[in-house]
Amino acid sequence: LTDRVAPSAAVRFTTAQPVGLGIYRPEFVLNEVLATPPIFTFTPSGGQPRALNLDGVTATLWRATVTITEATPSGTANFAFQGTDLAGNVGTSLSSRTLTVDVVGPRGTAALSKASPVGPGQLEVSLELDEPSVAVPYLAFTPQGGSPVTVTLFVGGAFDNRYWSGMVFITSTTGDGNATLSYASYDALGNVGELLGGTTSFVIDTAPPGEPLLVRANPAPEGKVVVSWSAPLGERPAYYRIYRDEVLLSTTIVPAPDGSGVFEDYPGEGPHRHEVSSMDLAGNESALIDPVSVADATPPLVPGNLAGSINAFGQVQLTWDADPSTDTAGYRLYRATFTVLDKNNLTNVLRRTAVPPFVESPAADGNYH
Repeated sequence: LTDRVAPSAAVRFTTAQPVGLGIYRPEFVLNEVLATPPIFTFTPSGGQPRALNLDGVTATLWRATVTITEATPSGTANFAFQGTDLAGNVGTSLSSRTLTVDVVGPRGTAALSKASPVGPGQLEVSLELDEPSVAVPYLAFTPQGGSPVTVTLFVGGAFDNRYWSGMVFITSTTGDGNATLSYASYDALGNVGELLGGTTSFVIDTAPPGEPLLVRANPAPEGKVVVSWSAPLGERPAYYRIYRDEVLLSTTIVPAPDGSGVFEDYPGEGPHRHEVSSMDLAGNESALIDPVSVADATPPLVPGNLAGSINAFGQVQLTWDADPSTDTAGYRLYRATFTVLDKNNLTNVLRRTAVPPFVESPAADGNYH
């Protein structure tokens, strides 16, 4: 008789894959009796092969011990075989040779419903895992100098134990400063996951900036009111809010480089209350400063009985009847060598403030309007 067929083997692994931490007893079944004990090796994912200690159960059944520790890489491990039969044939064929190892717990990715810094109020926290957790994950944030605050989590819409969310409330007693997130969960193999990505820290800021300083509301022509102010002491505001008669007009007034601000409004004729507040990036708002302004969109009466003459000193003298009402604050005189038809087009026109009687000596002779 001749035997030219090389021996082969098969791996018999009774534990369901993937496998986690523990000691396992894989069995190797040979297709024939060997001349010498077989060699079986185990190669972790990305690692080097190592020979397994074997116990002979029968001439064609051998049992090994494989220990999976935290140092064993997760991934696909491989068994290998070499044996020589009684005819001297050398075989390396091995079926069912792979083993999936998982010694890493679920990795989490956290996200907040608000950008940092976070001010007082409701804050939603979401947590996404790369594999299901067998129980509700632990998630907490620790304020600067404080104790951990646990976030109560609820499973998300997919109900596959990978998506979780919870709600916390930030108050002035939570503690301002940098807050860090911590996390833990378990997978079906008992692996603990504590690796957290995404948002791992955020800043809590519950203190509002100072009130704007030197707030003024000055009336301007054609019913415009110019509200101006200086930066508050301390924290520089991110932007300002302005209200008119308790109605919010703008929430995005960006400060000038020196921290001051200006807002132009056309509120309609009459008295109004303009209020200004400082805002920081966390949404904290200072107290309101509320100067009273008066908008005037109605021009005063046209001066009457305007007359011009040359006085005894050879000067041009202009007179007119003053407006008897208290609405007129002053007069403006225009002088040109041509007829002024439009006060909005005053190129080459001399303008000055005047009161009656007005006396002037032009630098050159000519016809003046």
